[in-house]
Amino acid sequence: MTQAEAFLGRTMPPPGQGDGCLFISFNGLGFVYFVESSLSVVAVEWILGDHRYGLKLLTFGTVAAVLDLRYRLFSPVGRLFAPSRGGKAFFLPLWMPGLAWIVAGIYQLTR
Repeated sequence: MTQAEAFLGRTMPPPGQGDGCLFISFNGLGFVYFVESSLSVVAVEWILGDHRYGLKLLTFGTVAAVLDLRYRLFSPVGRLFAPSRGGKAFFLPLWMPGLAWIVAGIYQLTR
């Protein structure tokens, strides 16, 4: 049983033989990373007293990307694009939107 299966409390069916929940945009691990990233944004805003939108994007993207990349690179499979590993958001590995949020945050902070 993988960590994702343990988190969801059930074993995962083979690809293409799911239970019909095709349009769920997050998996369990992706949701956990989303919550951790959101809490980090709140903490950074509270500690720094800075409420700029770019800082929120930069913090959220950095935490989401680091958490997902850490899990993917140190998992037994160790692949960045493995569909059964790591967090997913909108059918993409979570580190990909995380990088987009980082770029958007840097853009917002520098303009």
